[in-house]
Amino acid sequence: MTRIYDNIEVELGSFLAESVEVAERFDAAVGYFNLRGWQFFAPAVEEKPVDGNPVARVLVGMSTVGTEAEVLEHLQAELEGRANEEEIDSTIAKERRRVIIERFREQLMRGIPTEADLRSLRTLRNQLADGRVRIKLFTRRPLHGKTYICHRQDLHNPVTSFVGSSNLTMAGLRHNYELNVDVLDDKANDQLVQWFEDRWNDNFNFDITQELVELIDESWAGLEPPTPYDVYLKVCWHLSRDVREGLAEF
Repeated sequence: MTRIYDNIEVELGSFLAESVEVAERFDAAVGYFNLRGWQFFAPAVEEKPVDGNPVARVLVGMSTVGTEAEVLEHLQAELEGRANEEEIDSTIAKERRRVIIERFREQLMRGIPTEADLRSLRTLRNQLADGRVRIKLFTRRPLHGKTYICHRQDLHNPVTSFVGSSNLTMAGLRHNYELNVDVLDDKANDQLVQWFEDRWNDNFNFDITQELVELIDESWAGLEPPTPYDVYLKVCWHLSRDVREGLAEF
């Protein structure tokens, strides 16, 4: 029987973490990925052996809505019920990658650093570096669907999937009121597996695994702490904000 995970009576994040523990590997396609949300899966992935193949593959889909103008156009197209498609080429795809990488950098700059976040981000960094985790960016069109697919060595239930509204974020997996269901039907799971593979292997995808390793290394969660001189420069940069903005304007 299908179960509902709404983060009201049943929290999706905790159940997904338990499912990943007993899975051999898992795939996720989400609109948005918050790096701090990885703490749900980090311990289970850490227990898996490193064998040259990723334990987890994450496909991030909402890379096409970047600037304010693009956001407004996307919303307007939805309201009018019309297709909001444009011809994709390498230039557009690269610009979308640049925008999403900048968003990941901003994620690491926001919020109050905590010990839990530090451990989670460093674990994610190491899992990206050793090949346990791979992350790709889907740039062809907005991909807002969310699915989590767990694969395991089980004759009767080799694949269990979850489909619904939860992004791979702390809010989506724990705090927001969401609506997700599990998928246990073999045929439906086969279709979801193929759907994910088709999206994962799209020609306009970018593997951003190494770029995320570098972003974390450059952030407060990096393995090498900043030097006192780096901290001094950062303070100077913040204190000179008014001057820098004035120079930029005039």
